[in-house]
Amino acid sequence: MPRIAHISDLHIPCEGDWPWSKMLFNKRSTGAVNLLTFRSDAHPFGICEELFADLNEQDVDHVILTGDLTNLSLEEEFERAHDVLSTLGDGRILSLVPGNHDKYVRDSVRDGRFEAWFGKWLHGGSSPPDPYPYTKHVAEGVHLMGLCSAIPTPPFMSWGRIGEPQMKRMQSAADKMGAGGDFRIAALHHNLHRRGSSRKDWSTMLKDRDVFIDALFEARIDLVLHGHTHVANRMEIVRGEQKLSIVGCGSSTWQSDAHPARYNVYSISGGALDAIHCRIRRSADQGFEADASPLTIDN
Repeated sequence: MPRIAHISDLHIPCEGDWPWSKMLFNKRSTGAVNLLTFRSDAHPFGICEELFADLNEQDVDHVILTGDLTNLSLEEEFERAHDVLSTLGDGRILSLVPGNHDKYVRDSVRDGRFEAWFGKWLHGGSSPPDPYPYTKHVAEGVHLMGLCSAIPTPPFMSWGRIGEPQMKRMQSAADKMGAGGDFRIAALHHNLHRRGSSRKDWSTMLKDRDVFIDALFEARIDLVLHGHTHVANRMEIVRGEQKLSIVGCGSSTWQSDAHPARYNVYSISGGALDAIHCRIRRSADQGFEADASPLTIDN
């Protein structure tokens, strides 16, 4: 029975002094203020180290990371994140997609910084002109489609977009994901459910989510994994005989009493999602531990 781990929103900080010269006259200046005040202890690097130590002890076939590895898409953050991810292994064990914090400013997108640092976990290290979506065979009978929903946005905004060109490439990518009966996973950063107040939803939403959901059904995706919200959630959309399960694991490094750091492990059996096992870090003394009983999926 294949087991796929899902982690997200690590927000790995710089090591040492911040490169303040790179934060002038762009969105990073407001982001840095937020990090130094409201989010100063939100994602301690020690929790990230505990997370990867725990992952290495779990019997999983593959790990999927749904974005926000960094805070301000700084070269120094990418370097540290690269070193941490390397402790898990190469693209045979790990896949990832970018979050809005990994495409935080336009120069990071222009220079392809995320793809340069993490290409070996996306498409094997080559640099295709259109890196998204990419596809992988991640376990017996399990295929992954990795998508990019991250775009630079104005200060205090974090919306995303898949875009028409990427959605046009989705069907071609789906044709590479194995025969009927195989289990298909799509990974992106932005959530597909509506969030709280209309203002919060508007400022953080996936702008083309409705047409994207249509594209997911056309690509015969079974499970969508996302990050972005930091809070775990799950929903399903059913159309005829097709069922699309959509799961956010929450932030895997968030130091929060209400929503402590967590990640999921998905068991897949007979081409269907069988159960969701959650591992939660409730305290520094105990580290990550299994959360009660697994959530059995009614197929």
